[in-house]
Amino acid sequence: MTRFLFPSILLAITALLFWAYIDPQYQIVKGLRAESQSYEEALASFREIQSVRDELTSRYNTFSTDDVTRLERLLPDTVDNVRLVLDINNIAGRYGLVIKDVRLSSLAKDPNKLGPENQEYGTLVLQFSVTAGYSNFVAFMKDLEDSLRVVDVSGISFKTAESQLADYDVAVQTYWLK
Repeated sequence: MTRFLFPSILLAITALLFWAYIDPQYQIVKGLRAESQSYEEALASFREIQSVRDELTSRYNTFSTDDVTRLERLLPDTVDNVRLVLDINNIAGRYGLVIKDVRLSSLAKDPNKLGPENQEYGTLVLQFSVTAGYSNFVAFMKDLEDSLRVVDVSGISFKTAESQLADYDVAVQTYWLK
């Protein structure tokens, strides 16, 4: 009887030891392995992002400073209202035109759109008036279209007079990176 009792007690102690200590520790180790795996994946993603960043930085460094300046002028990272008005006035000056009645406004958020605004760019509307003949006005608008600064003409209205000149009210929309 003792011959079967001692192995049975050892078997019971082993089972109790397994359920009480070994299995909980094993579950903790499994959790730590899964956590370690997620950290390894995050580290691999970080290394991949770092290599892409390094590649983009080296490509950026190959650009000449003139090209970078032109890119910043194309889509600036801040709103520079004065620079925008001066650029448009310089274009108008080529045709002997003077812009007047300058008004700036930002586009209001669409009231039908709920939630945060996720656009990576901001929008500004510049309205101004200019008095010109038709051919000069068309040439001015063509140069404005071809300028480095991204502008969308959002409205044009005009009033004619008895002379060859007309008063044009122009609204343009421009953008910048947020």
